[in-house]
Amino acid sequence: MQAKITAVNERLRRMGDDRNSFGSTDHDATLMLMKEGSLGVGYNVRMATENHVIVGFGLFQKPNDNHLLQPMIEEVEQNLGMKPKAVVTDKGYCSHSNYEYVASRGTKAAIPPQTYDYDIVARRKGTYKYSKNLEYERLKVRMLDFLETEEGQGLLNRRKHDIEPTFGDIMHNMAFRKSLLRFKPKVTTEVGLVSIAHNIKKIRSWLEIQEMALDNC
Repeated sequence: MQAKITAVNERLRRMGDDRNSFGSTDHDATLMLMKEGSLGVGYNVRMATENHVIVGFGLFQKPNDNHLLQPMIEEVEQNLGMKPKAVVTDKGYCSHSNYEYVASRGTKAAIPPQTYDYDIVARRKGTYKYSKNLEYERLKVRMLDFLETEEGQGLLNRRKHDIEPTFGDIMHNMAFRKSLLRFKPKVTTEVGLVSIAHNIKKIRSWLEIQEMALDNC
C-alpha cells in the first residue's frame, strides 16, 4: 500500500498543478487533442511571426491557449528588444484576463471572442445580448468595435496570411509534424532549429527577390 501511495505522489509531483496527465516515455509531455482530432501526448507549440519570419516561439504543457498570450508577448519582447505594435490572435486566446492585460499595456490587439461570428451578426441585427459580467462585457464590446473597423479587419486578414502559412511550411514543406526527441529542453531545441531553418529560407527568398528587382532596374 505504501508503495502505491509513493507512486501516486510521484506522478502528482511530475504533473504539477497545471496538468492532469503526462507521457509514459516523456514525463514533460501532456495528453492533449491534436490537430487531426485525435488524442496524443505532446506539447502545445506556439509561434509569433512577422511577415512569415518567426520572432518568438514557446513549448507549453497546457493544451489551452488562453493562458499563453502573456508569455508569448514577453518572449517576443525579449527577442526583439521592443514591444510589438499590434497583437493578432485567433479565438483561442480570448479571455477576460487577456483583454485586461493588453488594455493595461496599451497594446493594440485583435483578439476575437469565442462567439465572434455570432456576436457580429447579432450586433448588426440589433439582437446582441450583454452578459452579466459587466467588466468583461465592456472590454469585449470595445474589442468588437475595433474588429469591425477597417484596421481591425485588416489585422485579422493579415493573420491568415502570416502565421498560418508559416505553420503550413513547417508541417508540409519541411515535414516537421512530430518531434524526434523527448523531454521539454530537447524538444525546445529541436523546434528552435526548425524555426531557424524556416527563417533562413524566408530571408533567402526575400534577398533573391530583391536581387532580381535590382537586376531589372
